[in-house]
Amino acid sequence: GDFRLKDESVTSTIGFKPFDFSKAGLYGDVELVAKAKAKKRPLFTPPPVPQPREIHDNFEGTLVHTVAAGAATNGEEGNARIRVTTEKVRAGKHALKFSDAPELSKAYNPHLVYAPHIKRGVAHARFSVYLEPGAVLYHEWRDSASPYNVGPSLWLNADGKLTANGKEVTTLKPGQWMDFKIICPLGETDTHKYDLELIEESGTTYNVPGIPFGSEKFNRLDWFGFVSNATTDTTFYLDDLHLDVAPPTATGTPVLESVTKIWDEGAHNAFTGLIRWNDQWYCTFREAQGHVKGDGAIRIITSEDGKKWKSCGFLTEEGIDLRDPKLCVTPDNRLMVNMGGSVYEGKDLVGRQPRVSFTGDGATWTTPARVMDEGDWLWRVTWHKGVAYGVSYRAPKANEPAEKPWEIELVKSTDALNYESITLFDIPGRPNETTLRFQPDGECIALVRREAENKHAWIGSSYPPYTEWSWKDSGWQIGGPEFMILPDGSFMAGGRRYPGGAQFGIGPMTRDAYEPKLLFESGGDCSYSAMVWHDNRLWVSFYSSHEDKTSIYLAKVRFE
Repeated sequence: GDFRLKDESVTSTIGFKPFDFSKAGLYGDVELVAKAKAKKRPLFTPPPVPQPREIHDNFEGTLVHTVAAGAATNGEEGNARIRVTTEKVRAGKHALKFSDAPELSKAYNPHLVYAPHIKRGVAHARFSVYLEPGAVLYHEWRDSASPYNVGPSLWLNADGKLTANGKEVTTLKPGQWMDFKIICPLGETDTHKYDLELIEESGTTYNVPGIPFGSEKFNRLDWFGFVSNATTDTTFYLDDLHLDVAPPTATGTPVLESVTKIWDEGAHNAFTGLIRWNDQWYCTFREAQGHVKGDGAIRIITSEDGKKWKSCGFLTEEGIDLRDPKLCVTPDNRLMVNMGGSVYEGKDLVGRQPRVSFTGDGATWTTPARVMDEGDWLWRVTWHKGVAYGVSYRAPKANEPAEKPWEIELVKSTDALNYESITLFDIPGRPNETTLRFQPDGECIALVRREAENKHAWIGSSYPPYTEWSWKDSGWQIGGPEFMILPDGSFMAGGRRYPGGAQFGIGPMTRDAYEPKLLFESGGDCSYSAMVWHDNRLWVSFYSSHEDKTSIYLAKVRFE
């Protein structure tokens, strides 16, 4: 790592003076230094990565008066205890009793914590609670960040009031068993919400869908806790505890809900990007006289509801065909568009270099700046943990031998302007356009278009530092490859499908294969989509020329 202090570091205010840390270590007597350097130390072996686990405990297999198995029991002092009991049970013969007491060192003691370490999928939690008068309980989901981010958070106060992440649900009477059910997406999700169901002993049911997380950054479950937060001698009981996770498989069958033409004002409108930024929709595409004709300009349009759109940006460069724009959000919350900058003589490509442009307000855009080198095409940029990743490809120009190998290179940047190489992909068949997506655990998935041999796109996966890759043939030729990771952890991909004529389609993708199950009304010059998960729907932008004029479309897809 880079341990140099920044110029604005607060350490200067306490008298600390930076030094050359490369010279840190033992110094002085030559023989002593040599002896220290000769010392062989065992290589550091990092601890194993915690594995995800589900929870199923009715406490029947745990002895009475002992702590719960598989969980950490914390904050027991004085008469405050968490122990298995037979006093009150929801089912079977055992339950878990939380006994609180006054004058504890911390109000949140005692508390019980499980460590599920679940990174993706849809989590289903079920448990039953019995509160004695005056008991205070809160149940919370957290990640392992510092400071931690909160997902679901339920509070049952001494007056019986139940709140879910600050939202009042109802007031409950003590002295009854209450059954809770929480359904919460984990991993990459656009909703940042969960659903709550509560059933009283009488059968009265409360359903509260779409409760916002405590933090939009919450996306994994590392801390699953039950806390007694009273300051008096009180008791509550916990029983029949379950935490299941739907496996990261396909969400269901994609069903087309709607398709709308959102732009056709250019002579030829093509190659889309789509994103939600600051609660607004943004879509970008190229306007020109044809697929390869004239100097292309980049149009950016915006909408509050996905129905009414207006232009908010128009990027041009004299003598340059700007094309294939893609949208992303930088770590400092600027909207960024990356694009190709090509020079043609007729339809012959004679030069190209990527460009990037930024906006902080969605209306004022920086002049497209050249990045990387002449001949590169950085097709899409994906940010992960403050780093911009992309794949640049280099194909022969019109004045170069056609048999010259096509190169494809994984690169990264911290500012989206200056890139460094990570590795060259060893992929045959003229690889080119590539989309990257990242899992919460750092795994990178790549979908790569190929233009030779069987022309099937390849699917790759790798973990940091992303120098070693595993590749599979997807089974399909894909033009303009795009995919995203859905809230349940499954992959949905899309692109131009060729058998029987060009047509745009989407379908489930795994690390081994892809199958376009939903074909859109489209044809001819088409595809180059972008996907966003929003309001429990997959929103898809694409272009097509099936209605004579090449236009931009926006579709909504649900899953059944």
